Amino acid sequence: MNYLISGLLLFVVLHSLRIVVPSFRDRLIAGLGKPLWFSIHGVLSLVSLWLIAAGYGESRQSPLWIWFPPLWLNHVTLLLMLVSFVYLVGGLVPGSHIRRFVRAPVTFGVILWSTAHLLSNPTTADMLLFGTFFVWALLLQRHVLSRPHQPASATLSRTLLALAGALAAYLLVLFWLHSALIGVSPLS
Repeated sequence: MNYLISGLLLFVVLHSLRIVVPSFRDRLIAGLGKPLWFSIHGVLSLVSLWLIAAGYGESRQSPLWIWFPPLWLNHVTLLLMLVSFVYLVGGLVPGSHIRRFVRAPVTFGVILWSTAHLLSNPTTADMLLFGTFFVWALLLQRHVLSRPHQPASATLSRTLLALAGALAAYLLVLFWLHSALIGVSPLS
């Protein structure tokens, strides 16, 4: 569990600098230069993800169950995950209506992703992992909503591209990637 906690702390700190201490982050970038800063940030982000994955995998060897979810919650999880992919992918496609009308769609997608997983994964490690991402994304969303918003233009073709990409990513994760990376099929 120490790896999981360390990875979560490193990830949250790295990805909260812009909000919590923006002047410190700006000084780091100015002192190191953008290429070095983004290289260090990228490497530390990968380290944090590795720690999270290793710690989560380790905690799954002897899980401590908090409750036992009813079977129907798996269906709710699958539906929430489809919607979360729409926000995650739609937020990454410039010119999509999702990006135009939803403030911080990627962050909202993380909120839906973590909520979906909290519903159907009731161990202490799950609560720690998905609960941390849920709280972090909520705080990030609150920060984003406090800033002025200038909607960009959007086109139907870019929106359809985002929706097609979201569906393709969802199906890829559902039928292959989740099992390959996590070792658990979402359909089981």
